[in-house]
Order: sequence, then C-alpha cells, then structure tokens
Amino acid sequence: MFRAPVPSAMSAVLLLGLGLVLPGCTGYHAETAPVPQVMADRRPSAVRIVVGEDRAVELYSPVLVNDTLRGHPRASAVERLAFPVSAIRAISTRRFSLGRTLLLVGAIGGGVLIYDLLMSLNTSSGF
Repeated sequence: MFRAPVPSAMSAVLLLGLGLVLPGCTGYHAETAPVPQVMADRRPSAVRIVVGEDRAVELYSPVLVNDTLRGHPRASAVERLAFPVSAIRAISTRRFSLGRTLLLVGAIGGGVLIYDLLMSLNTSSGF
C-alpha cells in the first residue's frame, strides 16, 4: 500500500532555507530611459552602468548630483566613484526577478519532494 510522504526534518530545513534565499532573487534589468529619469523614477539601491569601451561598473547607493552619477563600488565600501552622465552609455537597475524566483522555488521544492518520496520508499520496503 502506498503512503503519502511525510515531511521530514530535512524538508523543514530546506524550506526554511528557501525562505531565506528568496530575497536574493534579483537581477539587473536594462533601462531605456535617460539616466536622470531612471534615477528619479526607480530610486534604485544598485545600478550597473556601461562607460567607455564596454566597461561595466556596479554602483551601490547611487545618487545623481547635478550631472554626475555617484555611488559605492561595493555595498560595504566607503569609497565613492563618480561618472559624468554624458559618459554613461547604458544603465541597468537591480530589481526583483519573478522568473528566477519561480525557477528557484520549483527546483528546491521539486528536490524536497523527490527526497521525501525516496525516503518513504526506502523505509517502507520491508527490508
């Protein structure tokens, strides 16, 4: 007789871990609007800009001061970098990604279900 798998302690730990990593499902999305408009409309916590010959730079806590975009090279950095808006060829903002989140939830959830099914088959085999 087949019994439905009972969630194990490992499943609970994996689901707790899933809840902790979901906020990390973010990615950079290219913007088509000018830099000043992107900064005013989105108020991003991080941006990736392309300057010069395809040099990509990430800026955390970016602010637009007059016609210069300033920000930190890392989230915990004290140093500030500054780039004139005229030198910025492209800008991408960091936003929540539904696709990545659904993929992560599906992969982890599927793994947990397979694990529980295999464990229930292992314990109910009678050997």
